[in-house]
Amino acid sequence: MWQTPKTDWEIKPYVNGLYQGDWFNIEDYNRIIGNLRYLHAAGQNVYAVAFEILGMITAVRNVFPKAADINALEDNLYALTQNTYDPPDYTGKKTWSGGGATPTVDDLNRIEQACADLYANFNETPLELFVPSGADTLLTTDGNTFMVR
Repeated sequence: MWQTPKTDWEIKPYVNGLYQGDWFNIEDYNRIIGNLRYLHAAGQNVYAVAFEILGMITAVRNVFPKAADINALEDNLYALTQNTYDPPDYTGKKTWSGGGATPTVDDLNRIEQACADLYANFNETPLELFVPSGADTLLTTDGNTFMVR
């Protein structure tokens, strides 16, 4: 199921010793995963292409995503842009390593804005650009069903 991405991640100053900016939490991570799964199914249908994406593990409270999990997000977003629509402002993927730097607000804005741009493109693509295949195969993702065209 598609969820509106957060595209306004920011760092804010401390006030009375408390950080006022955004925190990246498990719900944010899982929203991005859900959106990438949705975009994968939708993109295959809109562009009449078939391509694989890496498996992504939904995070739970006691197991926060590791570098490999963030790399899977990056790789899947990149696969979407290479096989469907490449948003003009998308600057490509980054590779993360354990014990290294973590994604910044700029990285989160890059990922989530690219998802939003893909979603907008898929919804704006005229149906008459595609010739229906006559197939009745369906692709599904998290409760969403799309007719292959």
